[in-house]
Amino acid sequence: MDYVPEHIDELIAKVLTGESSHEEQMDLQQWLNESDENRQYFEQMQAILSRAAQIHEVQQFDTDAAWKKLQSQLFGAPTVVKMYSQHRIWWRIAAVFVLGIGIGLFIWNSPNGRTSYEAYAVNAVVNETLPDGTRTTLNKQSKVVYSEDPKKKIRKAVLQGEAFFEIESTHESQFIVMANEVQILDIGTAFNVKNIDGQDTLEVFVKDGEVHMFTEKDNGLRLRANELGYYIKSSKRFEKPEVFEVDNPAAYVNRQFNFRNSPLKKVIRQINEVYDIELRLSNAELGNCRITVSFDNDDIDTIASIIAETMGWEVYTVGQSRVLTGLSCDK
Repeated sequence: MDYVPEHIDELIAKVLTGESSHEEQMDLQQWLNESDENRQYFEQMQAILSRAAQIHEVQQFDTDAAWKKLQSQLFGAPTVVKMYSQHRIWWRIAAVFVLGIGIGLFIWNSPNGRTSYEAYAVNAVVNETLPDGTRTTLNKQSKVVYSEDPKKKIRKAVLQGEAFFEIESTHESQFIVMANEVQILDIGTAFNVKNIDGQDTLEVFVKDGEVHMFTEKDNGLRLRANELGYYIKSSKRFEKPEVFEVDNPAAYVNRQFNFRNSPLKKVIRQINEVYDIELRLSNAELGNCRITVSFDNDDIDTIASIIAETMGWEVYTVGQSRVLTGLSCDK
């Protein structure tokens, strides 16, 4: 077999995980009936997936390169991928699984007792429990690589993107989040780290407890509950605003929003960062209108209806978007 279309991998993954529709099962069956090679390929992927749950040690590979390749395949042009070794095939299965969800891909133990774990989120928010019991929520397009060294009594989580951490406080080892050159040391807490590629500001918000954010050359900041800290990457400096400048930090975790006399354009932007269905305004001038409103894990249609009713507007559906329309108001 020279190649397998990418959509076949997706069909196989959905069938093997019980997430497929009847139509998708029929499509896969039709493909299997086309040749013995197709059936052998399906059986190979099924066997690899079955064995993966029993794997305690896997060969290391360039996970950063694989992550970048996965992102380019998900958000770039469709590609046709050739068959590879069993480890590469397992990676393809895992990549397909994160099309609609995020997953912890691997846990492995090295001979010296160290434990490593990787979790990804692509186009959906993902809740994961790390091997030490730490609960983490990954925002879309984020990645966490966790490692633990029992001898040195240290736990590390290397972050790309945004994630919320609730640390297991009874653990003997220190917990540090690594975000580029910045280290965030947990001091018994729950906190959010936002480290987006291409953005000059790294943001840390502490919900409970305390953290110490620093670099090797700068002692940085200590942050306590309900405090916010920044690291400006271009100037390599830390900032702690006296006035809380960020509304609804880490709203993606529980979808709780509190807006107080906020402009609609800001409200819409924050909601769209969390939900998959887009909220839009029919006229850009409507974004200057202000609103005071709260949401607590409401679905997007409820949110749109509440905004429309509050403003005296209407809402209608256009494709996958909800569009708000009405008369503009005083700025």
